[in-house]
Amino acid sequence: MNKTTAAYVLLLGGHALHVAEETWGHFRVMNMVGGTAPFLAINAVLFAIPVIFFISWRRGRRWAFWFSVVYAGFMAVQGLFHNLAWLVTGRYFNGFAGAVSGLWLIAAGVPLFFWLLEERPVG
Repeated sequence: MNKTTAAYVLLLGGHALHVAEETWGHFRVMNMVGGTAPFLAINAVLFAIPVIFFISWRRGRRWAFWFSVVYAGFMAVQGLFHNLAWLVTGRYFNGFAGAVSGLWLIAAGVPLFFWLLEERPVG
């Protein structure tokens, strides 16, 4: 397994842990979508999509490469947002839960973003 594949797998793992942490800490968006069950249902779909990107990227699908770059960047920014929001507001529980796993998203997402770009398909 090369470094890019490893970072992708780590980002997907961090994504799953991030949803678990948001659920445990009752991330403020949960109330906006109707509670825990709808939040988890939405996140199940939002997790399945990058899994499809990963599988398709591994199979050499060019479209999946670009979606993977966007996914890596988005997850890193999301991790940064959770941490900044927690620091600015001081609210973790019933606020901006997800900051701890957000560090994982940053640590895996940033290198993945750049490593994917280094391996950009030609043509």
